[in-house]
Parts: sequence; structure tokens; C-alpha cells
Amino acid sequence: MITRRSPRLLTLVLLTAAAAGCSTAGAASPGPTTLELRESALISGAYANPLDPIMFPDEAEQAAITAAREAVVSACMQARGFTYVPGEAFGKRRGAQDAQYTYSVTDPAVAAVYGFHPESWVKEVKERASSNPDDAPGREVAGYEDALFGQADAASVTDDDGVIIATYDPKSCAGQAKDQVTPEWAKQERIADIGADILLDVSDLVVTNDEFVHAASAWSACMADQGYDYATPMDANNDEAFATDLPTAAEIPVAIASAECQHSSGLLRTWSRVRAQLTQRKLDEHPGLVAQWLELQRTAATTAAATTTDSGH
Repeated sequence: MITRRSPRLLTLVLLTAAAAGCSTAGAASPGPTTLELRESALISGAYANPLDPIMFPDEAEQAAITAAREAVVSACMQARGFTYVPGEAFGKRRGAQDAQYTYSVTDPAVAAVYGFHPESWVKEVKERASSNPDDAPGREVAGYEDALFGQADAASVTDDDGVIIATYDPKSCAGQAKDQVTPEWAKQERIADIGADILLDVSDLVVTNDEFVHAASAWSACMADQGYDYATPMDANNDEAFATDLPTAAEIPVAIASAECQHSSGLLRTWSRVRAQLTQRKLDEHPGLVAQWLELQRTAATTAAATTTDSGH
């Protein structure tokens, strides 16, 4: 499910390649996969989703890739006379701590601190508030953005069928980092886009699923017992009264109740199961998608380690 605050998260997470056809498209499609439900390693009380490995990649591998790309960008920008502001070249990926917000907040202890606001968002807001823009002017400096990104359509990347899947400037500092550390970046980004599109489709299907509707009704009754009138956790999550940069005192008790009711009503269990099953049905249309992405990610992590070693970092 996508929350009202998730556009902030999606900017950290979802990549911007064209979602047309995977390189595995055209292969003979096997019969529907029987999904073996597994406990989520990210969200207590929920079932794992088949797309979790892409949406929430291995933190050690992702950290290695990010560090290597940032090092290349920083050195490149320095050579061009600019002080690079870390994090400006590539969007942040959501970490494991944000996984639960797929279902709104599900951990009462987290809700007691952050309410319905994702932990990463709250920390980012506080960091911005405490930082001094004059210390890192970044894109405000003439020529900075051009050195970092260059011309967005200077070069194109095609798939095995000759279809353009991404454009970028290989001479820019960000482009050099992509090519040096993650030479298959365009293919990876496209796969991630396909996964994101699947989850968006699934989020629409889940809310009309009879099992979800029944479980959501039980959650709503649980909330009513505590004095709150909401039909689903997302209705509570998206309450305009809580549309603030930071969680409020009024928001916290509602978020705690919502998280507790997700468990006691069985909603989280049902919601995550139905979502996982629908996701797998969609994935059956893209055989090997997750495995392909994981292989590319591992290769990128290996390349990143070699790049870091060669640069002396």
C-alpha cells in the first residue's frame, strides 16, 4: 500500500527507468508459482513479500555500492573544482526500518516515537533543520549541477532488443560513477521499476479483496473500541490532522492504537498474506525477475569493493 507520505519515501526508493518489457520478456512463461509463505525478516507479524529483496536490498551490499559511487562522484567533482554534497547524485534507498510503512505503522514502540511518520523522514527533517545551507551550497553554485549530471539525454542505454531503457550523460560525474561501479545500472533500474509498478497494481487489488475487507473491518472495530473512527490504517495514516513534518502529541496515541489493532485484529497477517500472493501472481508474468536483479546487485557489490580498494578508500 502507498501512504500519503510515501511520495517522500518513493523519492528515496524508486528508480526512474522505463518500465517497458524486461530482458526475460518473450521467454516461455511457466505455470503459476505456488508461493511458500515466509515470515518477514523486516516486519514483525507480517509475511514476507516476493519483491522485498528488490525494494529493500541487502544493507551491506547496498552500502558498499553507495559508498563506492559517492567516492567516484566526490573525486570527479573535486577535480572539476566543486565541493560535492554527499547524497545529491543518487536517490536514497529505503532501509529496513521503513518497510513497515507499506502497511502504515505496525510496531507500537515505533508508533510511540514517530507516530505515522516514517522514521527516516523524521530524521531527515531534523537534519535539514539543524544544517546550515551555507556550509554546503551544492547546486546553488554555477556549473555544479552540470558537472554532476551533464545533459540528461547525452547518451542512451538499450536492452538486448535494442529498446532504449535509460538516458544519461556518461561524461558527468554521476554518469562516471554509474559506469564504473554499476555498469548494469540501467537494467537494474528498469527491473526495480517493473517491481514498483507491480506493487502499485497490487495495492489497488488488495483493497477490494474480500479477505482484506473483512480483516480491515475487524481493525476498524478495534479502533472504535478505543474511540477512533477510521475504516483502514491508511485512513488513519492519511488523516489531514497528522499532515505535519514531525509527529504531534495528538497523532501518537492514534498511531499506537492503529499498530496494536493491526496485530490483535489479524489485519496485518491477512493484509501481508494477500499482498504477497497477489504479488507472486504478477511476478509470474516476469519469470526470473527477482533472481536477475539479485545477480546484478551482487555483481555491483563486488565491483564496488574492487573500486574502493583500487581508489585506496
